[in-house]
Amino acid sequence: MSGHGAPPDEPVDCSDLRVGVVAAQWHTEVMDGLVDGARRALTAYAVSDVTEVRVPGTFELPEAQLDRFMLLHRLGYLDRGHLVAAMRNDLVGEYIGHTAPKTKKLLDRAKGGVLFIDEAYALNSGSHDPYGAEAVATLIKLIRPVASPALEVYARVSPEGDRRLLGRPEFKAMFLDDLLNGSRFQTSAPLNDLLLFTRDWGFTAADVTVPVRWWHGDDDHIVPFAHGRHMVDRLPDATMTVIDGESHLGGLAIAEQVIGTLLELGPRRAGASPSTG
Repeated sequence: MSGHGAPPDEPVDCSDLRVGVVAAQWHTEVMDGLVDGARRALTAYAVSDVTEVRVPGTFELPEAQLDRFMLLHRLGYLDRGHLVAAMRNDLVGEYIGHTAPKTKKLLDRAKGGVLFIDEAYALNSGSHDPYGAEAVATLIKLIRPVASPALEVYARVSPEGDRRLLGRPEFKAMFLDDLLNGSRFQTSAPLNDLLLFTRDWGFTAADVTVPVRWWHGDDDHIVPFAHGRHMVDRLPDATMTVIDGESHLGGLAIAEQVIGTLLELGPRRAGASPSTG
């Protein structure tokens, strides 16, 4: 979904192309928004011969990560390097007390490899879902002893900048606390991100008139550096600071610099004029 570089500003004529759009039957609101965006883009590029196909689950996500899992196996961090893909029904039991042993059995199958929980947000269906809560509690209890070495493995396959930051004890402790105590495996934050990607925000970058200061690592493997430059170019009052050699987590290492810059800009009150302070 990200890739490298900024998209062209002017559509080109692609009327001679045939395009297939394959979308998962994952979260209807998210996927419908993404497909609608694809339709608008294809229309802008004059593509009329379009075939849409919906497929079950989000199977493309674990498949896309399989190469990374195998790399961990070849480096000796995983005994087997196999992938176990599961959904809510594979963890949740049919009655209270059935879920914990069912979840433990699934984790036992994944030992030495990777457990991928497809549509994990379904385990957090609200306060009236004791089965999902029991599955989440069991997962947290069972992964707690291996959380620290698992984070170390993740750091080893991350870009150098992130690897360096995750090696600092204070940041490692922060990430472990967030993993085991903060998020509780709730997927509301990334899910809300996806929903925002599919909606019109009611304004464009050019409408943002407040000063923006943008820090971006030039080795960011999650949000490409070119995308940051693309966005800064469209903001009327924006300044980009390049964090040399840093990746996605680089901003955490310069938090004092970021806060200091924001304090220098001073507080701003909505609608306040210079005469009113």
